[in-house]
Amino acid sequence: MILKPSRVVAGNLAKSYPATAHVDLMRYLILVTLVLTSVLGCDTETETMKVFWHESGRGLDPDSAKEVDLAEAGFIWSDEVRGVQGNFFGLIDDDGRTIQFYFDDGIPDDVDDASHLRIVRMDFPMPEMNGSDGTLVTIGEVHGLIQKAFDVGADHRQFDGVTFTKW
Repeated sequence: MILKPSRVVAGNLAKSYPATAHVDLMRYLILVTLVLTSVLGCDTETETMKVFWHESGRGLDPDSAKEVDLAEAGFIWSDEVRGVQGNFFGLIDDDGRTIQFYFDDGIPDDVDDASHLRIVRMDFPMPEMNGSDGTLVTIGEVHGLIQKAFDVGADHRQFDGVTFTKW
């Protein structure tokens, strides 16, 4: 079952709330979608992954990563990691592989909907090869990529468009 907001409701919200409320509403809708997906029993390959993040000096280091489910991972990405250059979010799967989402640039102050901005680097570090596979993605793609990581693990071979870069 796919839930879609009514055009009337969305139109009334656009008239009633300032631009910053739209970002909060978007985060809330994403979180509700992730929670409903979990509650309704949509199976994923991996039920939990370890999460780490950095948000302007706050967060968890990879060595202190904690186990989370998909809903909590989505919540941390949308509510804990702000769109500021240098902030990042990462997941570690059961095989010890890592996928990271790093803000290469910040969200400009005058942007109301940043989902189209291609400023997030999706990265699969491979220290044994002194490099990583990665690509730039839009902010709007990240939740789907987090879902995919829960489905297939942090396996770079399962993600299209990544290229290897030496460190």
